[in-house]
Amino acid sequence: MEDTPRILLVEDREDDVLLFMRALRKSGIKVEVDVAEDGVAAIEYLEIRKSNPRAPEAPLPVVVLLDINMPVVNGFEVMEWIQSNPEIAQETRPVFLTSSDALADHERAKALKVEDYWVKPNSPDGYRDLMESLKNCLAQPGTDPDRLDAMAKFP
Repeated sequence: MEDTPRILLVEDREDDVLLFMRALRKSGIKVEVDVAEDGVAAIEYLEIRKSNPRAPEAPLPVVVLLDINMPVVNGFEVMEWIQSNPEIAQETRPVFLTSSDALADHERAKALKVEDYWVKPNSPDGYRDLMESLKNCLAQPGTDPDRLDAMAKFP
């Protein structure tokens, strides 16, 4: 499965993990998913892979889906850690996947140059849209700082 992209889902709520995994299965998107239950586990996961990002037994994920509101180390702190580690930041695309639709969180994400900010869906149609966004993200790995200027105005 070395051609199958890998993503890291950083989520502290088991129900949200199950809903995401169910939607992923239904979508037919072929991806390996690792789950970190909080920001500390996410940093440990990425740290292990940092020393050899192309090792087949422990590759870096192409996408990191980060919840924002987690205990101990939140999603913003994980994002700052990723940015402070260029060997990880160059290989992964961080995406916020969160229940927060607060303007302050959107603005902080934009300040951190996170291109994608997805609010967790609350309907089957919302999960289909989320999977379409994930598919598009996987088709365009990496980050594009110029794209930030073209981002739609936050609600």
